[in-house]
Amino acid sequence: MTHREDEIKYLRDIFQTSPFIMYIVQMEPEFKFVLVNDPVEDLIGYSPQEHYDNPHIAQKVIHPDYQEEMEKYVSKAMNGDSENFSLKWISKSGKPKWTEQKLVKHEIDGKTYLLGYAQDITEREQMKEEINNLKKLTRICSYCHNVFSNEKWIDINKYILNLTGGDLTHGICDKCLPNVEYE
Repeated sequence: MTHREDEIKYLRDIFQTSPFIMYIVQMEPEFKFVLVNDPVEDLIGYSPQEHYDNPHIAQKVIHPDYQEEMEKYVSKAMNGDSENFSLKWISKSGKPKWTEQKLVKHEIDGKTYLLGYAQDITEREQMKEEINNLKKLTRICSYCHNVFSNEKWIDINKYILNLTGGDLTHGICDKCLPNVEYE
């Protein structure tokens, strides 16, 4: 084996054993996947072979809301501007998956390629969503019903007035009405 062949074998080993999704796409003269490593199947359920057989599989995988964004990053990469970006993918089973990716342009023998890598950040995105949902919760005292807002406890009536800008009126709901004692 020549030194060059050893280098190629070494690089293929790194490519195939990487925990990250790695792929090489030939952009010109014909669009096609040249190399896709095995972790792609673990994340989205589509095998490397399915990528080779269907070069437009990305249209299935990339969430419809992120198709335009992906096109923007491909265009940037084709112009030599490489940056990290996050995209939502849809797995073969229909589950949403989040990835952080990067595309790098290479010109070899008159052909244009994009080397891409993607890392699964689904768990991180789910945690961010949970945190955002928790931020939407309003803390109310179980005893006096005051509301915790802007780092202090305030009367629920004042809280609602501040929130809505409208007036409040009080009454007795149907559930509580039977328990009311009249004088």
